[in-house]
Amino acid sequence: MRSLITLAALLLIGVAASAQGSKTSSAPSPGVSRRAAKEAAFRAELAELIRSRNYRFMPITMQNIASGNTRYIFAYYLYMDVDGGAARVHLPVEFTSYVISTENFDSPVRNYAVEQQQGNWRISFSLLHEGESWFVELFISEATGQARLALVTREGVMRYIGTLSSPSARSAAQRSWGIF
Repeated sequence: MRSLITLAALLLIGVAASAQGSKTSSAPSPGVSRRAAKEAAFRAELAELIRSRNYRFMPITMQNIASGNTRYIFAYYLYMDVDGGAARVHLPVEFTSYVISTENFDSPVRNYAVEQQQGNWRISFSLLHEGESWFVELFISEATGQARLALVTREGVMRYIGTLSSPSARSAAQRSWGIF
């Protein structure tokens, strides 16, 4: 029994020593290099898209901040486009419980501001809808590409989680229906 314990201890010491020895390699593996290159390319594409002021926000979820209900969005025709100095808004809203409507309007973009902070982008601007000013704030993660949009109106605050893409990146179904 004593020799079995000694043998097990020696095996553990050998495994630990070999594991430490393998960490001394300074050259990254090809897989690590490829992943790092893909991450750098993604961050560069995202930065270019944001700086272009020409992008589409596609929501995946929506939430009325006051009521707290989160709803998934499956309709591909709901989005917000920003194109230079104009915005096209086609987003669902739920300002009263269980009554969901869709806001469809075009507006000039005012007070557009972009800043990059700690691996995230922050975009803010205001829109004019039916004589009222609506405030839009987008936070985009450089790591995941997740975009969080807050739409602040006199009636309430809606929060959307989604992604940014180029407005030209749309599906064949969207093009065939002429929706965009």
